[in-house]
Amino acid sequence: MDTTDLRDPATPVDVVFEVLQNTATRTAAAYMRAAEAATTPEEKDDAKEKMIRAWQVKRRRHLTRDEMITLIEQLQEERDRLRGA
Repeated sequence: MDTTDLRDPATPVDVVFEVLQNTATRTAAAYMRAAEAATTPEEKDDAKEKMIRAWQVKRRRHLTRDEMITLIEQLQEERDRLRGA
């Protein structure tokens, strides 16, 4: 996802937060699938921890626009890595 529009001051912060929530949900789901496909208990536990961390991002309403965008980009990178694995 291109975050250019999210950086535009005309884009409401609520929209940026909604994108963050959706991105966190999709990333948590990807980690859940990774946990289900894990072949060792360690891999499963690691994926579960990352799934919980991604899910908890959804409640971080206090973040600034830039912090939210940074998190969106990080979560997208994580999801892209999971897809490539």
